[in-house]
Amino acid sequence: MKRNHAIYMGFYRKSQSILQGLELLFKCLFLIIGFLQACSLTFGNIIISVFQWPMIFLGAVLLLYRLIYFPKYLKTRGIILLILFAISYFISMLVNYQYGGLHENTRYLMFMVFQFGLLYAFDVERDPEINRKQMLFVSKLYLCGAAVLSLASFCFMAIGYSKQFVPSEGPVYYIGFNYGRLFGAYWDPNIAATIACLAVFLSIYFFITEKQLFHRIVYVLSVLLQISYITFSDSRTGKLCLIVGSFFFFLFLFVKHRFFLGKIKQIACVVVLLFVISSLAYFVPKAIKQGYNYVQNKIVTMSSDSDECVEKKKEEQIGREQDISSDPSNRRFDIWKSAVELFEASPIVGVSRANTLRFAEVNLPDTYIINNDHMKFDSLHNLFFEILASQGILGIIFFVLFAVWTLWGIIKNAKYLWESSHYKLFALIICIMAIVCASTLVMAEIVYVTSPISLMFWLGLGCLNHYIGNHHMLQKAECK
Repeated sequence: MKRNHAIYMGFYRKSQSILQGLELLFKCLFLIIGFLQACSLTFGNIIISVFQWPMIFLGAVLLLYRLIYFPKYLKTRGIILLILFAISYFISMLVNYQYGGLHENTRYLMFMVFQFGLLYAFDVERDPEINRKQMLFVSKLYLCGAAVLSLASFCFMAIGYSKQFVPSEGPVYYIGFNYGRLFGAYWDPNIAATIACLAVFLSIYFFITEKQLFHRIVYVLSVLLQISYITFSDSRTGKLCLIVGSFFFFLFLFVKHRFFLGKIKQIACVVVLLFVISSLAYFVPKAIKQGYNYVQNKIVTMSSDSDECVEKKKEEQIGREQDISSDPSNRRFDIWKSAVELFEASPIVGVSRANTLRFAEVNLPDTYIINNDHMKFDSLHNLFFEILASQGILGIIFFVLFAVWTLWGIIKNAKYLWESSHYKLFALIICIMAIVCASTLVMAEIVYVTSPISLMFWLGLGCLNHYIGNHHMLQKAECK
């Protein structure tokens, strides 16, 4: 009997090891696809399918396993609300099937389920250390991907390579330095700057936690590289994310270390330190930008080149103040107005994400995203408005409830998070969440996109909630 039990346990441990390996492989494939989607050189390229189809097959197998053992995963914090949110999207795509976006909507739903069911959901009976190790492994892979694309971006800038792509549908894509901004190897400098911002704080975390000198030097270089990209991209989103990330990451660390005398002095010192760090996050990119432009001005002043060459050199300066002086929102206020109009046209279930343009063309031909002097906008550039228009009241209620439930869970368990031996990791995860949430003010991250940003958000949040849930289960066991 004992021998049979030992054989069973050996088989179980081996199967769990294989399962964990497959989960890690899925997360790595998801990340690689995210970077390929963000890169202007590979966006829409067949190379994405090379990674995407194996990921879809693997994801389907892992989802099937989790459905078989669903009681383990159904206890994940807030997962019921996310399931209801996904169901509301399914209802919206069925209601709006006549607009022809069924294939695209199915793809959106599939990746949404992958994010909720495989990146975020976790086995409550499993040791959260496994999730932590997987997250850190994926984080290092993330740093490699971000470094490659940022270095490629500066290489394009150094050799003066610049190109423009005008697809039949969708936005115009750029490579290199265009209109006072470094697009580089990314098709959207705001997405790129947010990716770079996450890389900054991942590098800071690994610099703090790893002791090898060579590794620390690499992480310092990573921080410098990514802050430089944020600067040269001239992304206000990136700068905002850098300030928000600095505030939350160092707030967590400062409050953890109670090395000040007296409560009033503690508060005063923390406030001053946070102000200094947030100011650095704002002024360092600004100083780099001004220094670079000063050098460029000097070169132009001393140049004996033709007028055409001089104009070219002026275009290489960082800054797009003229582009946004008349409209600080860069068309976003008008786009958000269209989102409200879409919501009013279908307030309960929305119009579904893939049918935004088709619905607007048929029912709201005069709305801004269709009728403007620039292009047709298929993105509403704000997560709240995106969900409001795509899934209506049904979707926004479940998502807001999940957000409130998540925030309450963090506040309620703040004492455990601060006193845990993994408080630095928790500081990093909360920093990631804050950065991604800040970026959703002007982008549709988290839900409808396959990107490195959304992966880090759901992976980090799942890891955090796994520790919180494990902490509560241990407390209940001790009480019994």
